[in-house]
Amino acid sequence: MASAVAVLAGCTSAPVRTVAGPAPVPTASSTPSAVPLTCRPGQIQSAVARFFTAWDHRDKPGLGRLFDSEGVLDMATKYQDTLHDQAWDEAAGPTAIETFAAAQWRLGETLSYHGMTVYPPQYGKGAGAEVNMVSARFADGDVQPVEEAKFNYDCAQSALTHVVIISAGAGKAP
Repeated sequence: MASAVAVLAGCTSAPVRTVAGPAPVPTASSTPSAVPLTCRPGQIQSAVARFFTAWDHRDKPGLGRLFDSEGVLDMATKYQDTLHDQAWDEAAGPTAIETFAAAQWRLGETLSYHGMTVYPPQYGKGAGAEVNMVSARFADGDVQPVEEAKFNYDCAQSALTHVVIISAGAGKAP
């Protein structure tokens, strides 16, 4: 238990901000649902933190359970440079997301971040977060900078609906 707390503490040492502003872009593939009054910024922050924990611990079932049945992960692989080449992969549905993650894990990929801005559900039916200072590290020592990491969250389903993690360049030695 202490090691899990230490991992999360290392990833989330920056304060979480809740701000007024535009809502995360809703996904066309996700089923809209009513927003429960009980959805709080901490619930969204927890889902995002669990994504990073599941990713770094190679927890396929845990990662898949974070998404709704039509959830989408748009993410750059190690060799893709989204910022310059508009390249990334898409996985739709928990099983496809788990399969995509397993391929990245074979390269030893881990993700780190420092802080996030949470967008509560008052901006529409969905909620979400934008995560700060994200990078991917690989077993061979390569590092991939991340241009943006955004998480859309459905409060009624307590599930991620769309995660976008796009790179600022291909993975390379620091």
